[in-house]
Amino acid sequence: MVNKTIQVVLNQDVKTLGKTGDLKSVSLGYARNFLLPNSFASIATQSLVLKIEKQQLIKQKQEALLKQEKTNMKNAIEALKQITITKKVGQKEAIFGSVSPREIADIITTQLAQDIDKKQILIPEIDILGNYDIEVELYPGIRAQLKLQVLPEV
Repeated sequence: MVNKTIQVVLNQDVKTLGKTGDLKSVSLGYARNFLLPNSFASIATQSLVLKIEKQQLIKQKQEALLKQEKTNMKNAIEALKQITITKKVGQKEAIFGSVSPREIADIITTQLAQDIDKKQILIPEIDILGNYDIEVELYPGIRAQLKLQVLPEV
């Protein structure tokens, strides 16, 4: 009986099959008629499998270093504990405009000398003076908690 499956290494993401670099067992016809002619996959040779495993190890090490760097950044941000911003105030302590994530990112960047993107900052709607809890999402699963104090401009 003929072997009806073949091992392939994906060269790019295939929606129904997997991600780039995955080793998959697929039917011979699927590989021969679709994956190989469209360069979505390559036949898994022993040298190619070893190469993919080395690339995955390097990627895991880089991921671990990045995660450690983001954890250190989280600790630095949380060491600030509180940041203060001043705004023009109207009646009943209502501020003119709003406090934007960009303003908060600029304050954190100047105090820590590390770039923070405004998209990473999660803030509630701020329309009156007071203290607010904000979060900075540095990496999936790594969030820094920080207090924001909004004061009237003198």
